[in-house]
Amino acid sequence: MNCPSCLADNAAEAGYCFACGAPLDPSLASLANGAIFASRFEILGPLGRGGMGMVYRAHDRELGETVAIKVLRPDIARESGRVEQRFRSEIRLARRVRHRNVCSVYGDGEDRGLLYICMELVEGENLARPAREGGGLPTAEAWDVCMQIARGLEAIHEVGIVHRDLKTANLMRDRCGIVRVMDFGIAKHHGDTEDGITVTATGTLMGTPEYMSPEQLRGEEVDFRSDLYSLAIVVYELFTGTLPFRGDSPVSTIVKQLQEAPVLDHPALPEVLRPVLARALAKEPARRYASATEMRQAVEEARSAPILDLLDRARRLGSGVSDETRPVESLSLPERVPVLRIGLAWLGLLAIAAHLVRAGGVTAAPQALSASAALRPVELPAADASVPQPDPTPRHRRPTAARPTARPRLAPTVDAARVYDESEVDVKPRLLKGATVEYPEWGPPLAKGRQVSITASYVVTESGDVTDIRVEQGGGAPEAALLAISHWKYQPGSKDGVPVKVRVQYKQTYVGG
Repeated sequence: MNCPSCLADNAAEAGYCFACGAPLDPSLASLANGAIFASRFEILGPLGRGGMGMVYRAHDRELGETVAIKVLRPDIARESGRVEQRFRSEIRLARRVRHRNVCSVYGDGEDRGLLYICMELVEGENLARPAREGGGLPTAEAWDVCMQIARGLEAIHEVGIVHRDLKTANLMRDRCGIVRVMDFGIAKHHGDTEDGITVTATGTLMGTPEYMSPEQLRGEEVDFRSDLYSLAIVVYELFTGTLPFRGDSPVSTIVKQLQEAPVLDHPALPEVLRPVLARALAKEPARRYASATEMRQAVEEARSAPILDLLDRARRLGSGVSDETRPVESLSLPERVPVLRIGLAWLGLLAIAAHLVRAGGVTAAPQALSASAALRPVELPAADASVPQPDPTPRHRRPTAARPTARPRLAPTVDAARVYDESEVDVKPRLLKGATVEYPEWGPPLAKGRQVSITASYVVTESGDVTDIRVEQGGGAPEAALLAISHWKYQPGSKDGVPVKVRVQYKQTYVGG
C-alpha cells in the first residue's frame, strides 16, 4: 500500500511506512496498484496527496477512460465527523461547475468505508514549480495563464461557490496549455454560515497562509472578494516567481498578511498590472474589485498595453532603431502679434514676385521624373536645316509682348517624419504578405452566434514594415491577432511619388459556431 504521508510503496501487511515511519491504515491496502476499487476502477498508482485525501490514477472500466480518484484519508475521517461532512460538501459544490478552466467532477461514492470522488485526470503539472523555479513564467505566457485562471474563478463564482484555497499548487496546466482550477476541499457556498471558519478544533489552519486574505486569517466570514485577494497573489507569483507576503514562519507570514502593504515594484511585474494588484490586495474587502468579472476585465485591459509595448521594443531592437524622442521646448511668443508689420512684409514680397515675373526671371519648375524615367537614356535628334532652330538670342533681350505669363509651380514637398492617414496619400499601402488570423484554440470559448471584435490601427513604414500597433477597441482581443499583424509585409504607400508612413485602420470579427 502507499503511505498517505510520503506516498512510498509498502507491503500490504506493514503497520508503519518504512520511509517516513507514519502509521499505515489496513483499509488503504485495497488501493494497491492493480486493485479493483468500487467494482469499476483499476488503481494504476498514486498521483499525490492533499490536506484531506490521497489522489490515485485509475482506469474506469465502465467509461473506458483514465480518471483521477480522490480518497478521503481514513485517519483524518476518524478524527472528526466535520471532516467527512466537508468532504461531501466538496463533492456537492464541485459538481456544479462546468467550465474548461475548472477540473470536472464525474461522480462520488463509498467503498469499504472509504469515501471517494471520481474526477477528470489532468495530464500535466501544477503551476507552483515552473513559476518558482523559473523566477516566474515568461511574460506572454504569464498573461495567458492569468486570464485562464480568472475565467475559471469567474465560472466558480457564477454558481455561488467561494473556493477559499486558490494557489498555484491547486492550478493544473495540461499538455495543451489549458489551465484548470482544482481542489474544492475547503470551498463553501456563498452565504452559508456553517463551516465558515478556517481553523479546526485542533488549531490547524485550513488553507495556506501565503495566499489567504486577512479576513480569512482572522476566521471571519469570507465572500468572493477573498478569492480575488488570493488570485492577486497567484498573479504576482506567476510573473515574479516569488510571493508578496512570506515570512520565516507561518506566524510571521500571517502578521505580514494582516499588517503590511504589498511591495509591487518588482522588476518582473508589468507596470500596467501593478494598480490592478494594488486594488485586489487591499486589506479591506470593500476596497477590492466587486466581482471576478470586474477583476478579469481589469487584467484584460492591462494585458493589451504590455503586448503592444513588447512588440514595439522587439521591432526596434531588430531594426537597430533607437528611440530618438526628445522633449520639445516651447517657444515664447509675443503677447501682441505685429499685424501691420506682417502685412507690409507680404506686400513687399508680392511686389518683388510681380517684378520678377514681368522680367522673365521666374520659370516653371521642371516636372519630377519617375524612377524609371530618370534612369532611361534620352536620344537627341540631329539638327535639321528645314526645322526652325531655337533663337540663340539671350532671354533678357527678347521681346516679351508675345510671351504668356506663367505662374510659378512649386516642387512637391513630403514630410518624412509625418504619419499620414490613408485618405491623405496618393497610393495606399497594399498587403503583400499576411493572412486572416484564425481564432486561437486557447481563446475564450464563443457560443454559437456570439461575436468578438477587435478594432486597431498600425503604421506601415516606408519599407513596408508594420509598427506602432494600437488597440482602440476590444482590449481583450486575442494576442494571436496582434502578433500576426506585426509580421505582415506591405507595399508602402506614397505621396507625390515618395514612400511615406501611413496609419492603417484594422477591424476583425470572430463569430462563434
